[in-house]
Amino acid sequence: MKIYIPFYILLFIIGCAPSPQLYNTIPIINFQNQIDYRDKTLEIGNVMGGELTNELEGSKINAIILKVALIESFKKYKLFLITNIKADYRLNAIIMYQNQPLAGLDMTANLLVKYSLINQNSNEEIWTKDINSIYTAKFSDSLIGMERLNMANEGAIRKNIEILLQTLAVLKL
Repeated sequence: MKIYIPFYILLFIIGCAPSPQLYNTIPIINFQNQIDYRDKTLEIGNVMGGELTNELEGSKINAIILKVALIESFKKYKLFLITNIKADYRLNAIIMYQNQPLAGLDMTANLLVKYSLINQNSNEEIWTKDINSIYTAKFSDSLIGMERLNMANEGAIRKNIEILLQTLAVLKL
């Protein structure tokens, strides 16, 4: 029994690996010179890639989290009218790369997503871009390493979507 006590204390200090929370992945953006596409409909299509969070490797970014964050971000900023049926455009995303440390004082997450915008009427890819985002959660943000890692992942998602929305806000369709 005494052998397991340090393990339980360590587990309590480190904590379990949480997944990124939706409300922490939505960017805060002040658009300038935004093109109004509210008369255009957009479907968030295929979102692929990423990894599921597990207790040994810590917080990860997966396709489900990214897709929901994309939907909610587009709804919040009303860049397009989000729909699932007969949309003018479809946005697909592939998580190409993610990197997070297993341990450290400051935790930096790196996320690379390939986005493509498809015109549904012609089925033509009209725009594509690889967006890389990096976010560092400082030791002062949280004493618990797993929380810092999760904060870094949330920040990387938030920054990635921010770059996407700012790019699409000035794209001429």
